[in-house]
Amino acid sequence: MKRSLLQTLKRRGEFKLVFDQGRKFPSRHLILYVHPNGLKQSRLGFVVSRKVGNAVVRNRVKRRLREIFRKLLAESPLCCDIVVVARSTAPEADFLDLDRSIGRVFAGLKCENTIHSDHQAL
Repeated sequence: MKRSLLQTLKRRGEFKLVFDQGRKFPSRHLILYVHPNGLKQSRLGFVVSRKVGNAVVRNRVKRRLREIFRKLLAESPLCCDIVVVARSTAPEADFLDLDRSIGRVFAGLKCENTIHSDHQAL
């Protein structure tokens, strides 16, 4: 059986920690919360409420987000916990719009991680 590249957040306490102590990155369709986890891999959690749509729509949004993160984390893991909250406009968003908005946040986080790792090395 193939092991998934994506590790997920499952417990309420894990989500709460990221919401309370993580950094918030809002965009038009999503809100990303990011918090360093001290592990060698990133963990993901998705919050897609009933405001987004029925079960079919919510699952489609989660599948799209999972695929975007699978691609981004394969290129370079951030070693942090990420919670993605889908806004009610997420189902109407194109796949490329979601990919770009998440990519912008990742580009900023990669720059911050390299800056912090350079300071730690000194």
